[in-house]
Amino acid sequence: MTTGLSIAEPKADSWRKIWPLALLGLATLFVWPTVALVDDVSWLITVCERILDGQRLYVDVIEANPPASVWLYLPAVALSRLIGVAPELVINLQIVILLAGSLWVSTALLSQAHLLRDQNLPLLLALGAGSLILLPNGVFGQREHIIVLLLLPVLSSLALSGAGGKPSTSQALFCGILAGIAIAIKVYYIFAIGGALSIVLVSLRSWRPAFALHFWVMTLTFAVYIVAVYLFAPVFLHDILPILSMVYLPIRRPLEDLIFSSGFGTVCATTLLTILCSRGQGISIPVKILLGAALGSTLPFFIQGKNWPNHIFPMVHFALLALAFVATDKRIVVVWQKLLAVLGLLLLSQPASNWLKDVTGAADLRQAVLKLQPHPKLLYIGHVLRFAHPLVRQIEGTYVGRVCYQWITIGAEQRKAESSPDAATLLKLDALIEQDRQWLIADLKQNSPDVVLVQIAGYDWSKWIAQSAELTTLLHAYAPRGTYDGVQIFQKL
Repeated sequence: MTTGLSIAEPKADSWRKIWPLALLGLATLFVWPTVALVDDVSWLITVCERILDGQRLYVDVIEANPPASVWLYLPAVALSRLIGVAPELVINLQIVILLAGSLWVSTALLSQAHLLRDQNLPLLLALGAGSLILLPNGVFGQREHIIVLLLLPVLSSLALSGAGGKPSTSQALFCGILAGIAIAIKVYYIFAIGGALSIVLVSLRSWRPAFALHFWVMTLTFAVYIVAVYLFAPVFLHDILPILSMVYLPIRRPLEDLIFSSGFGTVCATTLLTILCSRGQGISIPVKILLGAALGSTLPFFIQGKNWPNHIFPMVHFALLALAFVATDKRIVVVWQKLLAVLGLLLLSQPASNWLKDVTGAADLRQAVLKLQPHPKLLYIGHVLRFAHPLVRQIEGTYVGRVCYQWITIGAEQRKAESSPDAATLLKLDALIEQDRQWLIADLKQNSPDVVLVQIAGYDWSKWIAQSAELTTLLHAYAPRGTYDGVQIFQKL
């Protein structure tokens, strides 16, 4: 009897420890296969496929983002071709593997300094992994989602340094390479690292952590990327970057919209709640580091100024991870503090009802195009990316435009309307609009799409088409097949 009891107790104790991870695994099993890679990622998959087919980036296929945004997905798309599966599946799997590796290294680093001894570790891992697998919704697989995963190890190494420890050489190399890749994807997120680093510098009252090996490796990795851009994608620097500086970078939401946005408000609320729930125990080093990264990530949000969900994601999730540390801190025994932390996590995270939401939208449009003909060659004229991507991949069609949508024209028109440019700038903007139109004309002539989608809601692109006699003539070869989700469908006669 005694022997049986002594065996049963450890089993029960083990189950109490692993149930959060088991529940996360079950939820992931059901939810993850339903995750659709949306607009930006879907278009970048298409760009990668066309590069693998021999087309030239920034010449035959025009992408607004720097090369890292394309190179990030290129290995997964190449692998998907090699093994004969959908690239979306490989990228989803890549995200999960990156998440597992990131959490494993981060946990090892924090454990070295005994920074996890006061945590309910299985529950913390389940909350952390769950927020990064189940809650990203329309941001799943996007660059900012990947950036958060890449930065977690270097943030953990900073927490280790703040506790007086030091990562091993292999750990420093790994963390530095991942951090270098993260800032290569979007250099703005150097501020997330800077926010966390400032916490350590103030705590230790020393500049030494700023010269740690992982930061030298990070800098070298980023330098290698810059050289690669000069060598393999110089067209981005001398052709695309000037366009971006004219029609994309200057376009931003008013400052008050950003300050009072739900994203920035969530970061502020989460930070205050984290501090409030830590009263009596003090704020632990990992929590300080994550809050530093969250506040540092608000700078990219304001610099970019678009208030898009993917721009919001890093700052919100670093803050939520900090609150998760507090919610799983075993030292906090005051009921109201623990309850407030848990309720805060639930209220400030995206509702579970969004997990299975079709974030791509345009379902009616997709079904209408699908009924016209199988595997069509498709071209889109408009300014909302999701009306073409991932729609074209969902219907197993082929996108034949060199640009994903008319981002040059809509950016130029918006700048003309909002900034009252001088005569010289106005001429440049009009020239870019005409270039956008000529690219579209060339795509229609060379690729002869089966279906052309023209957005008329929000901005009536049929009027823009009518300004060009040649473009209007080319589209006379297409018959209208109805309007769905504010988009007209034209099929080749």
